[in-house]
Amino acid sequence: MIRVATFNLNNIFDRFNFHGALTERVFGTATYRWRLAPNRDVLPPHEDRVDVDEFGQPIIEGVGPVRLELSPRGQLVKPKREAHLNALLNRTDRMNADVLAVQEVENIAALREFNSALDAPYPFLALLEGNDPRFIDVGLLSRLPIGSATSNRWVPDPETPSVFLFSRDFMAVEILKSDRSSVLFTIWIAHFKSKFVDPDITDEAEIEKKQDQNSARRKRQVEGAAKLIAARHDVSNDAFIVCGDFNDHPGSDPLAEFESEALKLVDVLEGGPKIDFERPEGEGPRISNREDEPPDENWTHRHQVSRAPDKFERLDHLLVSKVLKDKIENARIQRRTHWGKQHAGSDHDPIYVDLDLQP
Repeated sequence: MIRVATFNLNNIFDRFNFHGALTERVFGTATYRWRLAPNRDVLPPHEDRVDVDEFGQPIIEGVGPVRLELSPRGQLVKPKREAHLNALLNRTDRMNADVLAVQEVENIAALREFNSALDAPYPFLALLEGNDPRFIDVGLLSRLPIGSATSNRWVPDPETPSVFLFSRDFMAVEILKSDRSSVLFTIWIAHFKSKFVDPDITDEAEIEKKQDQNSARRKRQVEGAAKLIAARHDVSNDAFIVCGDFNDHPGSDPLAEFESEALKLVDVLEGGPKIDFERPEGEGPRISNREDEPPDENWTHRHQVSRAPDKFERLDHLLVSKVLKDKIENARIQRRTHWGKQHAGSDHDPIYVDLDLQP
């Protein structure tokens, strides 16, 4: 039995800190001590102001300065909070996947560090740098040997050929049998265009226009991904998996090509989702307002909306090829038990499937 999973780790380890600036290009690591206004703007030193760290907490004298790291391009970044990271590690350990596709990992070094902190680190890792301006990439951790890992980051957008189609990448990784005698299956890892619209945009017509543009881009990405899959596989006879954060829900127009008969893909949750909790004794997170209750269990992402009901969508997907359909033994969403990231670690919940395959 082999367990395959997908998990958006939510900017693992490094997050951009938009409150700092550098006047020249610097590499490596550095230590800074800041004074922040309540609105988090950096202020010049002033004896009447209290020193606080990047989370707005007072710096205790003698504890030391705030440590911030610099990205390879010289931008200031800060690591993921320890409690959030520990929650991710605990959930990953509990899920115990043999092959784990991940999204929103900054680089291979971050993936290696995350892996080394697990109770049972994975022997095989894959991550290829993609196109995201925040450097978030898709990656893979595997207990089974890895064959080739193929990037598709340079595929052009058919609407604007001078622009790359995939916002991050659409990476294909061969998973080999334990003895490396043959390819067991190929896993394609996606992180398609998000639904994000700049919150500074308040005009309803402009918001709708931006959302339509995002959806159109996502649809082109899915159609481009389908062409890559069809070009590489005999969709009726090859073993392959397509998974990741698709940033849209089942049945949506942008995902139509994945749900068509052409690729013969099967959603591992098509019979209705079953739930496994992040803690053995767990139950779903409690709600304080009835309007914030999820309409059903078929969701992996919660978007908290100010002065409006929370929005729940299944943005994460795990699809298997036709020949793997009869190999599905168990498929579940690992549900968070608390809303806060100090317990959940991410704003996404992972999906996993157990396949009756001989490794």
